[in-house]
Amino acid sequence: MVQVEPNQSQQPVNNDLEDNIKEPMNTIHSTDITGYHDFQVDASVADGSAGIAAVYKSDSNDADDFLATNHLRVKNVLQGELAAISLALSTAKQLGMERVAIQSDCKTAVTNLSMLLRTLLLTGPEFIGNSFKER
Repeated sequence: MVQVEPNQSQQPVNNDLEDNIKEPMNTIHSTDITGYHDFQVDASVADGSAGIAAVYKSDSNDADDFLATNHLRVKNVLQGELAAISLALSTAKQLGMERVAIQSDCKTAVTNLSMLLRTLLLTGPEFIGNSFKER
């Protein structure tokens, strides 16, 4: 289960995290994300261990902001970045969010997921249903 921590503006978040933030993530959208719930994700990987995070910042109300985190074993940085994306998607699903935009600084993860989604959309529900059916 994902643990979601509400943002408490009166209390500092994680000092270690704040010390490592140098500048905000540049936002470049190829698609208009107006009306989407926007998550920023990242992973930090060292010695096969990853700390992952999904940050949600509401446009309308700071009280709705939150941070979801997890730690796990990974084989490489890409696996950690994909786990962070998965964390954002599973958190959004738990909260009933239907339209979600994910921002990631990992071009490889974004490119590969985009290609996979295009393939799934082009091949239709038959491919999806047959690929994930219990054998």
